[in-house]
Amino acid sequence: MDQAKRLRDGAQALINDVNELLADPKNPDKKKKAKDRVDGLKDLIRDAKKTVQDNRTDIPTAKDMPSAPTKSRNPNTDPLNDIDKLKKILDKAENGAKAHAPQQVRESSDQFPPAARNVLKSAGEAAKGIPQPQRKKLVEDALAELDKIMPQDVKSFDNYNKQPNHQPNADNLIDDAQDSKDILDDLARALKGEKEDPIDAIDKLARNLDRLDNGARNDNPPRLNKAADHLPRLSQNALRAAKDAAQANRNPNQKKQILDAVDRLEKQLPKENKAVNNLIQKPKDAPAKKDFFDENQDTKDILDDLRNALLGDPLAAIDKLLKDMDKIEQAAKRGDAPKVKKVGDNDIPPHGRDCSQLCRDAATKTPNPDQRKRINDCVDKLDAQLPKDRQSIDNFAKQPTSEPTKEKLLDDADTTKKILEDLKRALLGLDPDAAPDEISPLQEPAKSAKGSVQHVADTAKKGDKPHLPKAVEDARKDIDELKKSAKDAADRISDPIRKQQIFDTLDDLDTAFPRQVAKARDTVQHHDQPHKVKELQDATDAVKDLIDELLDETTPPTLSDNAQQAQKKLADLTAAKQAGNEPEVQKLRDEIDDLVGKVGDQAKHIAANTQTPQHAKDVMDAIKDLDSKIGNLNKDVLSKQPAPKIKGDADQVKGALKNIVDKTNADPLAAIDRLIKTLGKVDNASKAEDKPKLKKSGTKVAPQGKDVVDLCREAAKKCPDPEQKKRINDCVDDVAFELPHELDAIKQNLDKMSDPAVKKNLKDETDDLVDLLNALKNALLGKPPPNQPKAVGDVMDAVNQINNIAPQLDDVIKHIKDSPNDPQNAKKLTQLAKDLETPFQQLHDSVLDPEDEIPYAAESLKQAVDKLKDKADKGDGKGAVHATKEMMDAKKDLVDKLNAAAQHTDDPEQKKDLIGAAKEIDKLLPAMVNAAKDSLENPKDPAKQLKLHDAARALKKAADRAAEASVPKNDEKIMRDAEERAKDAIARIRAAAQKGDKPGMQKGFKDLRKAGDDFQKAYRRRRGPINFLPKSGEEDPLAELKKLWDKFGVNRDKLLEDPKNPKNLDNFNNWADKLKKVQDKAVDQVGAKKIAPIQDVEDAIKHLEDGVRRSDPAAVTQAAKDLIDRANKLNKHVDSEPDTAVKQRLQKTLAPVKDLIADTVNKAKESLQEPNNPDKKKRVKEAADRLRYPLAQAKNQWVPEPAKEAAEKVAKAKADVADVKDALRGGDPNKLKDAIAKLGDSLGNAGKQLKKTAGTAGLAPWKKQQLQRAGDNLDNLAEKIKKTPPTDKLVVEDLADHIGEQLDNVLQAIDSEEKDELIRAKAKAKSIMASIKATADDMDPMSLLECAQDLSGYLGSMMNLSMDWAKNQANEGPLTDKARAALDLDDLLRQIENTKVDDAPVNTESLDALLASLNELNEPSAPVPQVVTGTFEDVVAEVAIEVKKSVVKHKGNKESKDVADALQELANAARAGKRQQMIVSGRAISAHIQQFIKQLKDLSDRVASKNPMYQDRLIRYTHTLKNYATQMKIMISVKASSIERDADADESLASITRGLGQMMTEALNTTEIVKVTILKEPL
Repeated sequence: MDQAKRLRDGAQALINDVNELLADPKNPDKKKKAKDRVDGLKDLIRDAKKTVQDNRTDIPTAKDMPSAPTKSRNPNTDPLNDIDKLKKILDKAENGAKAHAPQQVRESSDQFPPAARNVLKSAGEAAKGIPQPQRKKLVEDALAELDKIMPQDVKSFDNYNKQPNHQPNADNLIDDAQDSKDILDDLARALKGEKEDPIDAIDKLARNLDRLDNGARNDNPPRLNKAADHLPRLSQNALRAAKDAAQANRNPNQKKQILDAVDRLEKQLPKENKAVNNLIQKPKDAPAKKDFFDENQDTKDILDDLRNALLGDPLAAIDKLLKDMDKIEQAAKRGDAPKVKKVGDNDIPPHGRDCSQLCRDAATKTPNPDQRKRINDCVDKLDAQLPKDRQSIDNFAKQPTSEPTKEKLLDDADTTKKILEDLKRALLGLDPDAAPDEISPLQEPAKSAKGSVQHVADTAKKGDKPHLPKAVEDARKDIDELKKSAKDAADRISDPIRKQQIFDTLDDLDTAFPRQVAKARDTVQHHDQPHKVKELQDATDAVKDLIDELLDETTPPTLSDNAQQAQKKLADLTAAKQAGNEPEVQKLRDEIDDLVGKVGDQAKHIAANTQTPQHAKDVMDAIKDLDSKIGNLNKDVLSKQPAPKIKGDADQVKGALKNIVDKTNADPLAAIDRLIKTLGKVDNASKAEDKPKLKKSGTKVAPQGKDVVDLCREAAKKCPDPEQKKRINDCVDDVAFELPHELDAIKQNLDKMSDPAVKKNLKDETDDLVDLLNALKNALLGKPPPNQPKAVGDVMDAVNQINNIAPQLDDVIKHIKDSPNDPQNAKKLTQLAKDLETPFQQLHDSVLDPEDEIPYAAESLKQAVDKLKDKADKGDGKGAVHATKEMMDAKKDLVDKLNAAAQHTDDPEQKKDLIGAAKEIDKLLPAMVNAAKDSLENPKDPAKQLKLHDAARALKKAADRAAEASVPKNDEKIMRDAEERAKDAIARIRAAAQKGDKPGMQKGFKDLRKAGDDFQKAYRRRRGPINFLPKSGEEDPLAELKKLWDKFGVNRDKLLEDPKNPKNLDNFNNWADKLKKVQDKAVDQVGAKKIAPIQDVEDAIKHLEDGVRRSDPAAVTQAAKDLIDRANKLNKHVDSEPDTAVKQRLQKTLAPVKDLIADTVNKAKESLQEPNNPDKKKRVKEAADRLRYPLAQAKNQWVPEPAKEAAEKVAKAKADVADVKDALRGGDPNKLKDAIAKLGDSLGNAGKQLKKTAGTAGLAPWKKQQLQRAGDNLDNLAEKIKKTPPTDKLVVEDLADHIGEQLDNVLQAIDSEEKDELIRAKAKAKSIMASIKATADDMDPMSLLECAQDLSGYLGSMMNLSMDWAKNQANEGPLTDKARAALDLDDLLRQIENTKVDDAPVNTESLDALLASLNELNEPSAPVPQVVTGTFEDVVAEVAIEVKKSVVKHKGNKESKDVADALQELANAARAGKRQQMIVSGRAISAHIQQFIKQLKDLSDRVASKNPMYQDRLIRYTHTLKNYATQMKIMISVKASSIERDADADESLASITRGLGQMMTEALNTTEIVKVTILKEPL
């Protein structure tokens, strides 16, 4: 009964806390107190559930399992046999769960209880006969553990059998089966009197630590608790086994290392246990989590040390110390002194001792005296260096901000790493100066030559004539150095063919380099001519390709080449022996011995550089085997054994060579790198039109591709993480699918080498394959791709890290205000800026897709431009220098990304836009730098300031155009075009399938996949924060598309496998037909086919403006032609509109377009005639803005939406800005006055519409605020322009320019999504951080305070936007339990934060009812209370029906019917397992109840004077219903975020639902009585 009392007391305390919180909802202390109380009550409920579980009669414990009724066991049966049988049953269950084979698991679950009883009985009997007390105790302890865990196995079996497709059930079953098998192993060893292998014991403990880690990271309390229960047992086993191994070890050094590691582990385990228990008590507490992760990692590290000490592996000890040095370097660069100190104190001393002792032991066993001396020399250097590291670490810990101290620490760490690398090479027997496999001696001179050759081209492209001669001279020196190195390499090569190839390439280089120099000298005179620039770059690429050829030709033979050569000579040796030619045999033996030595050395390099320790061990074992086999051959050849014996020896060596080749190639990451390198050679050969080289490289692609596929599939099998395993396999499937395309493109290129289309196709295929290979590499390394479930979790991790830093930033801000002259202010702020770098990068990697990199780079450039403008305006020279460097870096990053994107796009229009944007930014940047310089030199000159502001405005506009070019916002056009491409690809696939043309099918499938991806991206964006689509009863097209594309791979693969099979073609046709229907539905839903033709016209306007800005007559002519043609197509499209009223309205709206186009084109022609007249360019933009207005009107008329209406009003204001500027030029004061008045009105209308749009239901808070601010801004501008006298033309002109800029920003805001705003906030925050790190020490207190406050503001924006982004991902696919639970918790906290102050206090009776079923928990014989019947979903559905009946019976209102409908939606969501929908339905129920309560309150007011008794009854209904609403909302959120089904919680929630239904029925009945009998109102 104590337990029940604690529960009741806890519930009452929670009620009191919630009432206090409702009275003061913004009080953080009360909020935290309520949250802690909820956590405590959860713990009590969990304990109570366990009590119920332990006392239930339907789940047998191991002791109470009934014996089989018909069979009795022989007491003399061997318990070891019973243990073996039970392990096989558990193996079968585990394998069945992993393979998703429910029947196999079900069979095991039936076999498990009797087998478990047999083990307990026979082992128990055996224990009685064991005379040794210690051994007997081990058996009894193992039996007790087994007795404890078996009920959990039974429960896991039951849960899995009920829901076999629920992955957590499978994971729990696998975990429990493994735990039971471990205990069975302990029992078997105890029965046999054997000791546990220490490595096995350590591995089991390490696996349990991983489980703890997994449970904590995924917020999975059951898994965490389960792993915590096993921690003491596994810890004791590991310690006991390690101590036993140490006592038996005869090597005193190794014994000491083992005991040292055991001692450290014994000291660490209490910290581990404390951290685990603390986390279990406070699972949501960020400090508790951090402490746990730190301690858990420390325990794992010590286990690694213990394992290495037991194995005595010196290479592993070296790698451990290298990792320590890496940690030191990374922490020092971040300024993290505590981390440096921790690694220096806890890790380096023991790891250094282990490394030194193991390496000296290895030296004593080394027969080669030179190698032995090298090893000992390296160890001596290491022993002398480590104390220096410790001293540097201590100094850094005392002075973490001192740059000399940090540099000394980094230098010492680098020295230590070099010594360790030398030591590793000495242990492997590698020559200290030997180059690794496949590295050309020309590597460094080639790199320098390529860089200087490109520098010549870049200098000429900029028109930098003064610096070109120096660039040419530097390049000539580097080329000469390269040629000398190449000739030296050729002299060392004995193969005459390879030698001649090198000299031929040098001859070609002697021709190509002067040609490049000539092109550079020509281009520097005409750098504004694109064809000259292209010719120069082609000549430059030709020189660089020849340098790459020299690298290939001077690369030594690979390990495979040497092994293949050795195998040929082995065959020759066998033949010579059979022929009796002994001199030839001896000669071949020497050559073979030399080749085998090279193979061994190359294999050692691979072992030394692999990223996988197991791979290194496998390679070293293969080397030993090869050494043994070649030794036998040499011995038998020298002793002149007969031919059969020599042949046998030679075959053994061949096998060993094949094995070493297989083992060295068995690293999947290395295999990927090899294929990527080969693909680079394919690309170079294609560009150079070198058929022999293309053929040579091309033949390697298929076998290397097969290696990648096979090795990565094997790696996936061994991967323990099911999500990562699936991702690896998916990436392998993509690579396997792309490989035939690459091979086909190579074949076509060999046939038609000079065909530009064929060359482009090969480049595209090669780029695609390289991208897929890099994605596969990331999957193998466990790096999450953007927008995947893990990425959402990583976003929230980053937000939590930032959230932990934010209070520290607030403290710094407060301290700056209180003590502005404290020199520590700058240091503290700088340190916080450094601390933010890691979560910032994590946020960047998790949220941004590759396509977002250009918009982010563009935003970074804009921030740097603003910073430079600001510093120059203030006359801050030092700040301006820093800002200029930041701007130059941002510009380079953006231009590089634009040029790279241009190379990858298939859209010629986009390619042109990207290249044009890059050139424009390159051109505008010098003007910005010069303007800033002039302004700094003349800070009071307004003309200089105006020039600076104009330069900044132009550069920022160019950055905006760059971002728009990379991610076009014309989503309807993209959807239309992508749908057409998909239809075309499907038709081609069908035609190719009928012909059996697999290459044609593969090409079609690839195009179809690309079109599908483009369609989904555009559709997803189109449904953005304003233009969201109302949810209807039918399935969301986005969800339907996802389901269809999930099935794409299966249909594709089957059809490719057997295209002639009618069933496969029918399945694909059915899939394609469904795709067409869903895409058509999506297109109709957003009006894509209506809007796309308007966007075609808008694109042509933009291209016309671009051509004018660049003074490009050809581009202007083409754009004008496109504009007229597309406008005619738009008119025809409007004429086909079936709705006559809509058609007539559109025709009227678009009637002025023809004249506006003519005006815009004419102004463009005038601008081309005077390209240096900026006013002519401005007139083109003004004409274009007038032209855009009727197009915006037409969009809103055809597909009316809040965003389009707002954009129409803004477009009208932009057109009116153009009229104001035109009036300014005309000089007519009345016309100017009218234009100003019109602009003021249109700005007011636009502001009003924006604020109206901000009130649209369903908008995210950040979007509401953004639109509201934009509306307020336009209102202010309207007031300003109206108050400005027309006579003050300069002010009017400046204000009109400013308004035009602001209107452009508003249009961006209307279209922006969370990610766009997050990019802006992140770029701004990062720019502020850069300023702080670079110039904080020089800032005055006010500037420092400004920076800190700005950073704080942007951090808040970033965190809110990141959470909104994460929630959007929740609607687009499955999330990890961790991510889902965190999002739901965030929703719950927001609900609490949004609670109104006047909410009624919680009624204690309803919460008592909630916990009523727990009163008898402590009664062992009491049955589980049956408060409700059926599942939670059944009860909710039943209550929904009952409420609906009451509504009909008592003629209830809409609000009561809405409650019933929401209950039905909740039941449906719960049945379908849709967690997010459950939370939405819970909120809806609460909201509808609130509306119903308002009706009851209104009724109680009206009846007050006539019948006080009924007034009191109605008021009591409102209080009780409000309590039910609150409980439903919270408990549904908790249920939806729970990982496992919780029967007790379901019963409590069902009980609440029943109570709600009864209360609704009573309230409806009372309402009817009041209205009819008291108020005399008709119903």
